[in-house]
Amino acid sequence: MHQSYIRFWRHAFDYKGRASRQDFWVPTLIHFALYILLSAILSLLLGDLSRTGVIVLSVFKWVLFTPQLTLMARRYHDVDKSLAFPLILFIFFLFLDINDFIDNLFYRNDPIIDYTDILAYILTAIYYLLLIYSLIVCLRRGNGSANRYGEPPGAQSGKIEE
Repeated sequence: MHQSYIRFWRHAFDYKGRASRQDFWVPTLIHFALYILLSAILSLLLGDLSRTGVIVLSVFKWVLFTPQLTLMARRYHDVDKSLAFPLILFIFFLFLDINDFIDNLFYRNDPIIDYTDILAYILTAIYYLLLIYSLIVCLRRGNGSANRYGEPPGAQSGKIEE
């Protein structure tokens, strides 16, 4: 399991090749758990997710974003899909995260719901639907043979990883 996490960082900026299910899910679940833990710690220390907490969580997300995107691209390659869908998710993530960051920093206690809030709610719903689809794709078993993105994960060592 720790080898999957090491491979995550070793290939953090590598869009080429393929990633096994284990190589995708181990780092993804570790990062999700760390995000929840960091949120809980910040809430306990600050009493609320203040502006400082929002900034710390945003930095955490952005540090992991590119490596996680490249990992998703390699996972998509393993099931013989292109990078297009993860890039669509990136655009949604980018818009929603910037909107959330600005909203938390400047309009935290603003009770008025305006058209930007409604647009953000709609885009958030679409983002989560796309994310669910993407996670389902990442659960699929990869092609056991070479595809247009290369050999299966582990093929160089003679062991096929799932």
